[in-house]
Amino acid sequence: MTKIDEEKLGTPDIRIAGLQIWIHGYQYAEAENEHDANWLRVSAHCGASGASVWVSGSILSTYDIKELASASEKMYQNQIKEIEVDPMEPGLHLAIKTTDSCGHLELTVEITPDHLFQQHSFQFEIDQSYLPPIEAQCKKILDRFPVFSGPVARTSRDRSLCHALRPVPWHLHVLRQIEQGPCP
Repeated sequence: MTKIDEEKLGTPDIRIAGLQIWIHGYQYAEAENEHDANWLRVSAHCGASGASVWVSGSILSTYDIKELASASEKMYQNQIKEIEVDPMEPGLHLAIKTTDSCGHLELTVEITPDHLFQQHSFQFEIDQSYLPPIEAQCKKILDRFPVFSGPVARTSRDRSLCHALRPVPWHLHVLRQIEQGPCP
């Protein structure tokens, strides 16, 4: 991705140390089931010490964003010692772990545009002061892209947040066949 493309993305929706995530919209504008309705189209970048990795696609869901917000609040209140965002899609994974009793944390980001042939891992030393902004950034995203549960009834505003529909990934076709039963 060129510098010009990065500038077109604007300000990241989530920024944690060397990780930036941009949310572009819902992946499936017309989805009628809870699973498909919550996928987001994103671009993510992680970089440090001369390394730079980009990934984009439907690699995060609103559930992942909601969990990151909730876990950040709990960690800030010392209720938990570790946060893990492990989406169903393999392009992006992150973990935040408490490293001592003084508020120091370690952020580990695993990011790859090609999970079959590449692995990229970054580690950042951060502290508990990062947690409230992470929670606030996630809540701001959820205000724009709420989590849908149960039967999905989207408004025209929700549909306008979606970009052109993309082909359905193969694993969703398999899930639909399992849900619908064998082909006649």
